[in-house]
Amino acid sequence: MVKRKLLVLVTALMLAAPMTASAASPWASEATYNQQAFGKLKYGLVNTFLGWTELIQEPYQAVQHGENFFVGLFGGL
Repeated sequence: MVKRKLLVLVTALMLAAPMTASAASPWASEATYNQQAFGKLKYGLVNTFLGWTELIQEPYQAVQHGENFFVGLFGGL
């Protein structure tokens, strides 16, 4: 019985987490399907090739704004 409750809890958390963590993407607000598709492609390419720079940018910006370095580091991750 305990395993079943734990399974239900874990399943509910796994299903709820993406809904709470997902934010509207910038390309989703485009007017037409073609603009959305191109925006998503561009967004993905930028993330693929320049996403690693967030590990440097986020901690730097956090320190510049008076926050903790590790807050920025985990934000970049």
